[in-house]
Amino acid sequence: MSDGFTKSAMERTILSGDAIRLAHEPAIIGRPVTVTKPAPKHEVKLELIREGDVVRVIELTCSCGEKHRIRCDFD
Repeated sequence: MSDGFTKSAMERTILSGDAIRLAHEPAIIGRPVTVTKPAPKHEVKLELIREGDVVRVIELTCSCGEKHRIRCDFD
């Protein structure tokens, strides 16, 4: 039985379509971190890049300027 996760040759995580659900609420990404002093506040902007009605890329932009893109491939 598949858990919806497979690794490609480049060790990237690929999610199958049935492992994804859409929500209209914020999601926390990453594991909890314990800090001894307040961490700088970083806000993340999330942008969906579409082709027609299909989301092709999810772009995350941190307030520090760092960007990450998640490419969405649907079978």
